[in-house]
Amino acid sequence: MTTLRLMCFCTLLLRSLMGQCQVIDSSETNLAKAKVLTFFSSELNENRKIFIYYPRTDSQYISQTSYPVLYLMDAEEQLGMVMSQVIYLSESYSILPPMIIVGLGNIDRTKDLTPTHSITGNNGKDDTSMAATLRTSGNGEKFLGFIRTELMPYIQKQYKPSPFSVFCGHSLGGLMSVYALLKHPDMFSAYVAISPSLWWDEQYTLRLADKLAVDFKSKKLLFISDGSEGAQFHKDLLHLDSTLRRKNLSNLEVKYIHYPNEPPHPAEPVKATYDALRYMFNPVYPRSLIH
Repeated sequence: MTTLRLMCFCTLLLRSLMGQCQVIDSSETNLAKAKVLTFFSSELNENRKIFIYYPRTDSQYISQTSYPVLYLMDAEEQLGMVMSQVIYLSESYSILPPMIIVGLGNIDRTKDLTPTHSITGNNGKDDTSMAATLRTSGNGEKFLGFIRTELMPYIQKQYKPSPFSVFCGHSLGGLMSVYALLKHPDMFSAYVAISPSLWWDEQYTLRLADKLAVDFKSKKLLFISDGSEGAQFHKDLLHLDSTLRRKNLSNLEVKYIHYPNEPPHPAEPVKATYDALRYMFNPVYPRSLIH
């Protein structure tokens, strides 16, 4: 067979095979992407990157006209994983309800996700070097103020969500989630703190929990977890769980899960985020809205 004949044969074969294939429009798949916004914050006096995922409306499992909102810290690292779980479990099945996901980007993570200024690391030692990442810590109140007074009104106006909202974070993000529950319980309906850094500033948030004297005005859900990080993380989580249960708060429901056999700190959100969302939502409606 000459080279020319061989080329012609291969071309015909390729056309034949292509005729048996269906080209799938990517817009019809579950490979949804979040909308990326540059949001100027007067509270923070800077531009912030915000990622917004809105549910598909053509799935047979989606019939609602308004959706709960998941506010997710550390969006650059966590958003892809969390979006994939929510999309798969809501748009393909009704295991989770569809929800809006608002991913919060950070310019300075330590600055945003710490409630107080401290230069003491989790090893108990102060870092006074010029390169210390803790030097900028303690801007957590302004970060929450940005969410409360600027971002949440924007989401409410643009997307008309349901009243149920979740604040979710890991590590320092988990610290901010616990802090927000204790200091600003009316901001969200539910709080997720995955391996929260409760060691921060000599267990500052644990001391806040110890001083909590009154019940919350409305029903709140708290999911907390830790993995195989070590004794201090586990001890702090046990302290928080026992403190809140001892106070017998009628409007707070706490779920604590320890994952001793899971991979350490960075990988825990894969398991814990799923468990948190399954805990907070039944197949169709948020738990707190059906009690």
